[in-house]
Amino acid sequence: MQRDANYNDDAWRAKFDFATSIAPSKRYLAINQTTTEDLADASQSQVAWAIANYFLYRRQPSMMTLCGLGQYHVFVDRPELHTNIGTPSTAPVQDTTGAWKRSYTGGRVLVNPSSSQAVTMVLPAGTWTDLHGVTYSGHILVPPNSGTVLSR
Repeated sequence: MQRDANYNDDAWRAKFDFATSIAPSKRYLAINQTTTEDLADASQSQVAWAIANYFLYRRQPSMMTLCGLGQYHVFVDRPELHTNIGTPSTAPVQDTTGAWKRSYTGGRVLVNPSSSQAVTMVLPAGTWTDLHGVTYSGHILVPPNSGTVLSR
């Protein structure tokens, strides 16, 4: 089924609940399709959204692939898919802002599934770098319907 936007609000929560219910007991492959025909045409924010959501709920053993709508049958590589933020050090938790976060030994994942509310999330001390080389410290603004993966 083709869609024209990321899942958000109640639809996001249903998908998150499903993924977290199977993650502890099943091997799985998360196949994330962008809203574009070709992955190369997807926005950086959509790529970050898919990767952040995977890291938010993932457990071992699992894998993720990312492709455009017209590329479901092939593996498409992107540098962001090689991101190594270590192993999870906490379970996913909902922040007081309504957004979600999860700590890893070498990073942090933030996901804001709201369709309308941007949130400002406090970061642990230090400098954090997202998938595209932008650095943050102190806090980060997470727009509606977005996610980010941060590394130290």
